Amino acid sequence: WRSPRTDLELADFLKKAVAFSREAGEALEALEAAAPFAEKLAANATAEVLQYLEMLCKRIALSANDLKTHELVAAMRACAEAGLPYAPLCSAALVSLGTNLTAAQSVEVLESCAALRL
Repeated sequence: WRSPRTDLELADFLKKAVAFSREAGEALEALEAAAPFAEKLAANATAEVLQYLEMLCKRIALSANDLKTHELVAAMRACAEAGLPYAPLCSAALVSLGTNLTAAQSVEVLESCAALRL
């Protein structure tokens, strides 16, 4: 995935990502690529952008059990970076993570939850 540069590119990028990402890992890659730009948009993000971000998060949340620990931590970090408090993803990630976290990963998960006020 190539990261978008403008808000119009972001909407187009996310639309294609939702259409073409079939697995949680692909959705995670797209979310990670879009998160920095979504963060820049913040309050100016369009409903379309937010809807596509939520669709990617939903795809990841539904397959959280199929992802590795570092991928779940990355998903939570991407949500935090994008400023998207998608609670179902965070909840699914926390359930799937269990006790398989390193100390650094635990801190990162807590920081992501705090950033999103979850």
